[in-house]
Amino acid sequence: ILLHGPPGTGKTLLARALAKEASFTFIALNPARLLSKWYGESNKMAQAYFTLANKLAPAILFIDEIDCLFRTRGHEHEATSMLKAQFLSLWDGLLTSSGTQHVIVIAATNRPADVDPAVLRRLPLSFPIELPAAAGREDVLRLLLRDEPLASAIDVRALAAATEGYSGSDLD
Repeated sequence: ILLHGPPGTGKTLLARALAKEASFTFIALNPARLLSKWYGESNKMAQAYFTLANKLAPAILFIDEIDCLFRTRGHEHEATSMLKAQFLSLWDGLLTSSGTQHVIVIAATNRPADVDPAVLRRLPLSFPIELPAAAGREDVLRLLLRDEPLASAIDVRALAAATEGYSGSDLD
């Protein structure tokens, strides 16, 4: 599943909520931790993430900022190319493995056009996560301010209207 949209719209929170609702283990793959300066270590880390997901199945393997890790192919370093091939091979193994293990890969990005087409093919479901409308911003503000003493002159609806273009993260 690919979740895409502007920064701060809650893509990561949505993936966590999906895991909680489905009673799946949530494993967040951090692209920065996956990359190593030592040759072959990144491939071992990729293998470890998939092995962990299989052992803890049912699980959601969440990859944030997937465009940073799997950009459209171009002039990439040999080690990056090998990591991408290893990762895609492991990913394909999830689709072809037998048994009752369930591992779902959910990826998030702000720039879906920058993601390698080979990766996008493995993410057949794609959902845009948009900035909240006025009603959504009002809900976020009410939630954020629920424990704060507010002056009677504070109009949360007016605040929500004045924050057009803000994400939930911006309001926090």
